[in-house]
Amino acid sequence: MAENSNNNGGLYFVVGALVLAVAGFGYYYFIGSPVTHTNTHTTIIEKTVAPTVTLPDIKIEIDKK
Repeated sequence: MAENSNNNGGLYFVVGALVLAVAGFGYYYFIGSPVTHTNTHTTIIEKTVAPTVTLPDIKIEIDKK
């Protein structure tokens, strides 16, 4: 059986690397890279368009007998 040394340096290294990786990806995902945020102004242009298709009027008559 292997001896159990109480030195958990490898485990701390792996966990620390994972924490840094998740923090880095989270920062990039939520904040984004500075290159993609060069244009901070957004212009929205709306155009009203009349409907091109008119539906026919439908009448339903029900005879009660």
